[in-house]
Amino acid sequence: MRILIQTLAVILLSVLLTLWNPEPLLAEGSPNCDDLTGAWITNIGATVNFDSVAAGTGLVVGSYQAASLPERHFPLTGFVNRRFEEGSEGDHYGVALSFTVSFEEYGGLTNWSGICRESEAGSELATADLIVRPWAEAAWAHVVVSHDLLTRKDSAGVKSGLEVPSDASSPEPEVSSEPPGDDER
Repeated sequence: MRILIQTLAVILLSVLLTLWNPEPLLAEGSPNCDDLTGAWITNIGATVNFDSVAAGTGLVVGSYQAASLPERHFPLTGFVNRRFEEGSEGDHYGVALSFTVSFEEYGGLTNWSGICRESEAGSELATADLIVRPWAEAAWAHVVVSHDLLTRKDSAGVKSGLEVPSDASSPEPEVSSEPPGDDER
């Protein structure tokens, strides 16, 4: 419960900072994190699509495709916050972001909160995740904490130098009426 409250506090702080200063200040030295729109791949092969990021508010709108349900697009919404104070302490800057996916008919929600940062492989989103499940084995098991590293998917289907299978002869994915499991989000 403490982790859920802390995550909600981070999201609330992000919203308040967005409303406090409507003029964005873009970070120097993070050119690839300036525009987060496009497709990102999670470490388990799901696709996160950021369709738009509002310049003034940082509102993010998009969709999520689980690797196990590629034909299904779940709604995504969140915020990006690029504000920073000149002369702030620290040697590293990362663009703050937080977004949530509603797994609608399955009843679950997943939230990713973290930063966009630059690495040798390019832009990446390093996040802590909260997976909220309506049904669980026990009362304490409804919220699962995880971590994720999302990388950009370019038009050639390459993710950070790793080939994404695109073989037309590969079997069709199974379509299940069950919600995606924890390992599929």
